Amino acid sequence: MFCLAYKLQLANLCDLVMDAWISHDLGENGFPAVDYISEIVERVPVGSAPWIYAMKSVHYFIAVFRHRDDLVMWSTSALYRLIAGNSEFGLGVLKSMRGQEVGMVTVDPRRLPACDYHVHGKEVKCPCKRD
Repeated sequence: MFCLAYKLQLANLCDLVMDAWISHDLGENGFPAVDYISEIVERVPVGSAPWIYAMKSVHYFIAVFRHRDDLVMWSTSALYRLIAGNSEFGLGVLKSMRGQEVGMVTVDPRRLPACDYHVHGKEVKCPCKRD
């Protein structure tokens, strides 16, 4: 849905899709699965809202759950396949992780302001507040 809205330049719909996705993840106390992230990365433009959310989710999961290889959906081998299979995405994850200040807590990407994943301009008042 996001891809179509993005191609048609329907910014409000793009924003609503992202809000719905993140609200669902929060409601289910979950994150997008590695397979789903791989599919997203192949279909959306680099740096787009879904790409950024997926990248921040991987960063968060690696940082916060680094000792939990028992989580099948997010196993080390699944994460490796994701990053190895999508070099630009993998580079984004690594840049995000290396850009985090030492000693800082990794922020849950689902808890960031909605506009971090919106396509409307920064100077534009958000037409769909979720915060």
